[in-house]
Amino acid sequence: MDKSLRFDWFETLEIDLLDDLTSKVLLVIDLDRSTKNQSFGQLQAQRNRDTEVTQHLLSALYQSFFIAPVGTHRVSIPTSASAYTRRGDGLLPLKFSYRSVMRVLSTLKQLDWVQVEAGNTFKGVTRMSASGKLVAIFSNTGLQWYPQRPKPPEMLVVVRDRSELKENVKVELPTPQTQEVDNYRSFLLRYNSFLLQHCVGLALSDSQLQGLSHNAGHGSINLFKLQLRRIFSRGSLTMGGRFYGGWWQSLPSLYRPHITIDGYRTTEVDYSSVALRILYASQGAEVSPDKDLYDIGLPSWEGRHDPRRKLIKTFLNAVLNDESGAYRLPRSDLKKIGVSHHCLMTLLRQRHEPIAHLFNTTAGLEAQFIDSEIAMMVMQKMMDEEILVLPIHDSFIVRVGHRSTLNDVMLESFQAVTGRLTSTSETGPSTKELFGMNIEKTDIESRSRVITLEEAFDSEIKMPSGLMHDFVASCRRYRYARNTYK
Repeated sequence: MDKSLRFDWFETLEIDLLDDLTSKVLLVIDLDRSTKNQSFGQLQAQRNRDTEVTQHLLSALYQSFFIAPVGTHRVSIPTSASAYTRRGDGLLPLKFSYRSVMRVLSTLKQLDWVQVEAGNTFKGVTRMSASGKLVAIFSNTGLQWYPQRPKPPEMLVVVRDRSELKENVKVELPTPQTQEVDNYRSFLLRYNSFLLQHCVGLALSDSQLQGLSHNAGHGSINLFKLQLRRIFSRGSLTMGGRFYGGWWQSLPSLYRPHITIDGYRTTEVDYSSVALRILYASQGAEVSPDKDLYDIGLPSWEGRHDPRRKLIKTFLNAVLNDESGAYRLPRSDLKKIGVSHHCLMTLLRQRHEPIAHLFNTTAGLEAQFIDSEIAMMVMQKMMDEEILVLPIHDSFIVRVGHRSTLNDVMLESFQAVTGRLTSTSETGPSTKELFGMNIEKTDIESRSRVITLEEAFDSEIKMPSGLMHDFVASCRRYRYARNTYK
């Protein structure tokens, strides 16, 4: 498996260590810098670009080094000038100067700080990883929490559409300059600034982190990847609009109960079948908040924990966004449900007759816009209470002690936007002893168990020694030093 992420996908970190390393790189560059036919202003602008690129590449190498398993990941770096200019297919260029990137990469190789595998027609783009002295410096420093600069407002709202040249390729369009977009950007700038004051981690040991990357096929948990953007679809500000960018959003649900905020346990609260309820509301149809909308009348239905429910949920949500009508569940999944594709579609249309005419249309993307508006309201209200929530589209992660507040805000926000009532459900926190276990099953097995005060209230976790312990501890030291710890 290719364990590399493109260098511009990483954040630039504000680290004294990297500032020192940047100075050394620039010293080498300055010694070879040509001053012929260049004014002082031109030379200074060139040096500023080199500084920006150096800080970013070193930040990318540092972050990549600590993606579990430590020291096994690489950073990809396009070396073709065409990648840094707008292309004919509408894909946007990299935001850095091509000449500066090549100059800094050459210097890092000269210092023997990186190991580079050159790309070609068969191997794709060039990839690099820390080596030599840089590995020693990163290892001695360890995984530390560092402040980040909030992304500028112009980067926070993205409008995409399908490419006319390639069916499965999405291209970015110019973002409309409207008051609405300005409001979205202002909200996200405030949210990201608030988020960056907190430490979002995982209460896992080093061996469990490594196991997570292997067992989940998820080898790219970059704890510095926090800031959100709002991404719209089909070139429209009324389709899509969900929030993307946080590392926790791509973490498999099995492992999300191990997420911590500032070293505290968290719980996840989600809306019940939010897209379906939004569509029912759009048609003026009433549906009970307690009704299981994935119960389509199959025999021996076991409710929320029926093993067929997840398959039906996957299929139904796909149907809402599948305009071609070509989507099919694998035969093995249909066999588990016990029906054919035609029979499944018939049952869905019968059970959801008020919205069946919206299947295989753009209604799913339109519902996503509504749920993103609800999500923004939830995030805003919680932020007003100085409480951080981490959105995962139709669910939110929050410190255990704030679950009641979150639940109330979610119910209020849904009703405010749709005019209808809904219901929520909670996943609950987990412990390192339950790593890799289905939290719903453990909840069922332990409902009659007497819980301790430590489990019932919002208490700090005794983090396992290792990367996560050092990460959370460094954040606390940073806060204490600035007298802002809460």
